[in-house]
Amino acid sequence: PFRYIREDFFLARSFRNLEDLNAQLRHCLDTVANPRVHATTRRVVNEAFAEERAALRPLPLAPFRSVLKLERRISREGMVSVGGNFYSVPDATRRRVVEVHTLAELIAALARAEREGRLQDRIRFFCRPALLVVDEIGYLPVVHGGGNLFFQLVNARYEKGAMILTSNRGFAEWGEVFGDPVVATALLDRLLHHAVVVQIEGSSYRLRQHAELMPEHLRSKASITPPTLNPPSRPRGRPPKNGHPSATV
Repeated sequence: PFRYIREDFFLARSFRNLEDLNAQLRHCLDTVANPRVHATTRRVVNEAFAEERAALRPLPLAPFRSVLKLERRISREGMVSVGGNFYSVPDATRRRVVEVHTLAELIAALARAEREGRLQDRIRFFCRPALLVVDEIGYLPVVHGGGNLFFQLVNARYEKGAMILTSNRGFAEWGEVFGDPVVATALLDRLLHHAVVVQIEGSSYRLRQHAELMPEHLRSKASITPPTLNPPSRPRGRPPKNGHPSATV
């Protein structure tokens, strides 16, 4: 996915097998890539890594329990800067500002901010992106009170910023997902207003070659047909400033 490897190594090359590919890549790294002056850092790659190697520490025995969420603009080289270090990202996202969260991570961040007395600051942070993508609604359980926290965020972004949501649960099941039918109804009231709903039928793309091995009850998908809503009356007066349509998937 990275432009340098794609354009400076793979182009005009052929490989007999994976071992041949690895051997050619190793030679390219040793003779071309690592001795070069990096376009972004303006330093020789080998020399920079030799200096950093002494500062590397062993991985901790226990996995990290926190996830760092920052908004960064991706450079034309396909890299982002965090704490003075450059990190590579997929090349297709160059020059874009991205913000992606799973629902569980998002609610955990809001719950932590509420305990620390900075919930409103955190909500304002999540209101900054023009598009907020919330993935995996219904895959993981929502902590107690999480539905109310998510509602506050949705309400803050309502008609101000677009959202994309993905879920494997039908709207009728959202009361169970969030542990509160009243909160789920209030969420759907705001999310479905101006929304475009896309329902994807069929088996998982990842399991397309082994669909027959899946149990029958797991092949069926809950319907996400929106509940019947009265058509909204035509608003009077001027539209709200900075209004943007929302989208849910």
